[in-house]
Amino acid sequence: MTTLVIHNLPHSLEDQETALSFLIGAEFAGRFDFFLHLPEGLAQPTVFQEGLPESLSSRACAFVNFCDHASAQAYLEGVHGMDVGMELKLNVVWSGVQGLEACRNHFKAMMPSGCCRPWTPQSG
Repeated sequence: MTTLVIHNLPHSLEDQETALSFLIGAEFAGRFDFFLHLPEGLAQPTVFQEGLPESLSSRACAFVNFCDHASAQAYLEGVHGMDVGMELKLNVVWSGVQGLEACRNHFKAMMPSGCCRPWTPQSG
């Protein structure tokens, strides 16, 4: 497994570049090959922070595919539960969509409309 979903992103992360900078630190540079930020308006209602009312959760999320399982596991263990302010904690889980090609195929329908464009090494 290499693909994670990061839930409960802060509302201040309004675009792909800002979200990418916020979520992927230098220690993970070069260790992922797909990143897609879905701001609150595009993200589907999902799992909210356990124990918090919906008003204290964010629907914004991001999908990240790492180059290997060890990198994905290290990221999950290091970031899950991180306090991002306003009583939000990042909720990082394994995605139902796994791998680079699966991510590309899954989000392909959203790309032509321009509503979201994933980051890949070729685009970034």
